Amino acid sequence: MAGRRVWLSMASQTPFQEAIQLVFSEWSELETTMSLQRHLKTQQLSSAIFTFFATTAEPDKDGLGEALHLFFSKELEAFLALPSRMRAAERFLTIYQACLHGNQNLIQVMKALKEHDEKKLKESHEKEHKERDETEQSSG
Repeated sequence: MAGRRVWLSMASQTPFQEAIQLVFSEWSELETTMSLQRHLKTQQLSSAIFTFFATTAEPDKDGLGEALHLFFSKELEAFLALPSRMRAAERFLTIYQACLHGNQNLIQVMKALKEHDEKKLKESHEKEHKERDETEQSSG
């Protein structure tokens, strides 16, 4: 692949965009930084990541990590810790490679894990609420 640009197929572009959004939903530091204009800024960041892959002949973790740093410092006037941005860059590269080779199973697994986590979180909140109600009823 030395110097030769490789493009995602049309069929892989949408799943890749979806996977970017899934990574965003799990990235707590991103949530904190973007709390005020979350939707607009995540769309801009998603576009920046997609553009990085579309315009870089040989995408790598360091280059993407630097692109994330530049986005955060310029667009959000925020600092993103190196470990956090490098973990994210590694995830985006893994997803990109999977999409590049037509493997969308990774994205399906990510979606399933997200749904599982959301279900567990909801169950936990419901259990806490029920326990709190029972405690209030027994003490009242």
